[in-house]
Amino acid sequence: MPSNPDSDPVPEIQRSGTKLSALSGSSQSSQSVDDEVAWSHREIDDHRWSTIDSNESLHRSGVSPLHDSRKLLYLSNKMVDQEACWERQVVLSLDGGGMRGLSELLILNAIMEEVARIEQDFEGAQAKSSSDIPWRKHRSDEESIAESEVTPSVDNFLPCHYFDYICGTSLGGVIAVLLGRLRCSVGEAICYYRVMWDEMAKALPHIDRVIPRSTSKKDCSTGLGRALDDILCRQQKIRAVRSEKGSPDEITRFQSSERLCKTLVLAVKYDNIKHIRRPYLFRSYPFSPSAKTSTLNRNIRERGDEVLTKDVCLATSASPNHFRGHRIGATKFRDGSIWMANPSMELYREVDSIYAETENPLYCFVSIGSGKQRKGIAERTLRQFSPGGVLRRKSAYEREQELVDQVLTKRNDSGQNFYYFRLEGPGDLPNVRPSTWKSNSQQKIVQRITSCTENYFRTKSIKREIEEIASKLVQYRRLRAKTSAWSTYVDMPITETSRHTCKRCNSCNDADRDMFIDHVRRKHPKEVRNSRCLDDYRGLLQESQIPTIVTVRE
Repeated sequence: MPSNPDSDPVPEIQRSGTKLSALSGSSQSSQSVDDEVAWSHREIDDHRWSTIDSNESLHRSGVSPLHDSRKLLYLSNKMVDQEACWERQVVLSLDGGGMRGLSELLILNAIMEEVARIEQDFEGAQAKSSSDIPWRKHRSDEESIAESEVTPSVDNFLPCHYFDYICGTSLGGVIAVLLGRLRCSVGEAICYYRVMWDEMAKALPHIDRVIPRSTSKKDCSTGLGRALDDILCRQQKIRAVRSEKGSPDEITRFQSSERLCKTLVLAVKYDNIKHIRRPYLFRSYPFSPSAKTSTLNRNIRERGDEVLTKDVCLATSASPNHFRGHRIGATKFRDGSIWMANPSMELYREVDSIYAETENPLYCFVSIGSGKQRKGIAERTLRQFSPGGVLRRKSAYEREQELVDQVLTKRNDSGQNFYYFRLEGPGDLPNVRPSTWKSNSQQKIVQRITSCTENYFRTKSIKREIEEIASKLVQYRRLRAKTSAWSTYVDMPITETSRHTCKRCNSCNDADRDMFIDHVRRKHPKEVRNSRCLDDYRGLLQESQIPTIVTVRE
């Protein structure tokens, strides 16, 4: 359920040993447990930061935060400095879950479909893609209006334009890489996800494909690696994302420009000397220590600029049941869900530490689960007769999810005031292994997962949450799109013919859009009402021959 600044406080969380062990994972060393116990003590410190309640501010302006989102953007200048919208972060967390990750993508696709609907129906400022600058209609825009009547694909609306951080673990970590580092649409990520499973199944010996539950770890790892090579090659060709120096971004390396959407991937690092396992975070950005940095921030002193994207994916997905452990240099890594299947707390701690100087660094936190496997007939029958309710007890995974959800909800209610949404996913998904992903059963598996997931997000409560998430994402993107930093964030290149000449002086000739705007700021500040609002430059840009903007996507 969504948690917002106006929600009722939740009961005090009981810090029992059972819940702590569930949160820490069932198989880490005592040192790792102590590490997470230290975190739990930090949780109950009474940190209370005052902040502007966004709902309260909206009500003072006579705007309902959910139903009157269109009015919000036109009142935004009165309530929020537009540059401040970059200070609060919008983040996405993705659970691990094997083939159930397809369910996560389908839920996210439902969110992006609602985002696309809101963007396209936005009165007076429709957007054809998530990189669009939402200009208001002018009389001279008749051709643009005619073009906008063509319904764009949902694939034109990228998650990396709505989320500042995308975090995941296990195969949820691979999805995070696809959406964040490779800047895929959800539709592309679904296609690539199926390609990975196809290649893993093909790599298995024939006997493993015929006899269920017989899986070769080495062959699965080889198949996934081959799929990743193909995906990276294809994405490099179609993504003209520029580096800081202006050259194409080399997506084979995991670390990218800080100005783009950031990707965070949780894995488990093996210490062969001490024989312990520790959580490890792969970052697509350099970590900058702050006042809130502590020992709970993972591997902050290790440089990751030489780590390959393929290695990150193989490390976080190296489940002991299906894959070999993956080595990067001399270090061995395993599936991040060994430590925690829901990486939300790792993401929360990361953002809270990086933006220590921001009073309230989170605006919206979306966490998507991979659902639950359908229980077998024998287990379902015996559960009701089990002595002492042994089979009716919640699993460590279920207890972990509840505790993480409670902690984030309580932190929100204690004064941090961010929107928190947790979508668990359906509870009757099939159990899929690489050896069961055969040519004659793939379609049935996909249909089963799709049917279960669609039934889940079509329920009234989940549908309402999806609508609210989409509303928040669109509101915030449009606030940001009015700022001069937007074109840099979405990596929007300008064509060579996009040139401008100032008609008020002779000191700016044949300049690109950004140089022209900078010139107006310095030389003619009185010509615009708000120098930080990109929309206020529209008349001047038209007057000086407004550029044709070509996005990185068709």
